[in-house]
Amino acid sequence: MALGAAEGFTKLVPTVAFAAGPITSLAGLAWAMKEIATGSAYAVGWESGAGIAVPDGMAFGG
Repeated sequence: MALGAAEGFTKLVPTVAFAAGPITSLAGLAWAMKEIATGSAYAVGWESGAGIAVPDGMAFGG
């Protein structure tokens, strides 16, 4: 997806999109761990990552 489109991190937009995915996913997991049970928090964190991966794949032709 964005990693392939970044072409060795030489293209700014795909590089930023690639970096935003894991950061957003971990932020969702961290927030969820404060509010709900661990198993449910893991599911929320996982889904926030998937929520980034799908539009990223659509935008960058992955």
